[in-house]
Amino acid sequence: MFFIGISVVTLREMGMNERQIKAVVHVREKGRIANKKYQEIGRVSRQTASRELTTLTDLHILDRVGKTGQATYYKTCVHKNECLRNDSNDSKSQKMALKRGGMES
Repeated sequence: MFFIGISVVTLREMGMNERQIKAVVHVREKGRIANKKYQEIGRVSRQTASRELTTLTDLHILDRVGKTGQATYYKTCVHKNECLRNDSNDSKSQKMALKRGGMES
């Protein structure tokens, strides 16, 4: 579960790469991030940005608003019920998210 005060050190300990950490910091400062902004910050492809943002949502660090397209953005998970999803609220899903999420720098 993500809390506003989670530290960069904790994010690193969770296995987040520098791009993902920059994205979380961006969301703290600006309130949201879109895939296009993630691509700019991380200098990555659209697919890599999508994969890494999905990992952050699966780990309940960020919450996706919208389904697909340019209107979709990601924001912080503030309340427990806001970010829990039926398909990703167990530790097995979270471990799979870390594997699939492109944690390499």
